[in-house]
Amino acid sequence: CCLRSEMSQNHPLDYLKSLIFLARTPMTLIRFTEFIARGGGWVLAQIPILLLAVSLPISTAGAGLRPQYLLQWLGIGLAILGAGLILAGFFALGSALTPLPQPRDGATLKSGGLYAHLRHPIYAGLIAGSIGWSLWWGSAWGLAYCVVVAVFFDRKAAHEERRLRDRFPGYAAYARSVRRFIPWLY
Repeated sequence: CCLRSEMSQNHPLDYLKSLIFLARTPMTLIRFTEFIARGGGWVLAQIPILLLAVSLPISTAGAGLRPQYLLQWLGIGLAILGAGLILAGFFALGSALTPLPQPRDGATLKSGGLYAHLRHPIYAGLIAGSIGWSLWWGSAWGLAYCVVVAVFFDRKAAHEERRLRDRFPGYAAYARSVRRFIPWLY
């Protein structure tokens, strides 16, 4: 109630000016610098990469949303598998979940359950989902772009793993026994 009455007395430009001021304060700069130091650049980069992975297959579709071909059904299966990996990874990490490559303070190494088979199930799910989405729409351009998605998340995972090795003494042994994205292969 108080915020609303104060806001209604101010001109909208005053509100905009206060936001600009806050964005320029040293504390905000410190937070942004900390965000980047923790790997925030990777997070900022993945936003347009994933948006394009979703939109490119739709805009270059060779087929419709309703599956008519075997490859579209395969795509639906891969998209569902990808979504399942993403959700299972989210739930398995729990409060340790962060989009940043830097592990959260107080986080413990997850090496059981799904993480006993894949070191990065969320990234594997995003890659599988991108491939499935492209196949579902019958988009050759979308499928080709999945290489960019896969390389990006492979590099992000490698960056993240350097930080995980520094934080968790057992991570190197874990990484030797569990594959990054595809069980028993890669």
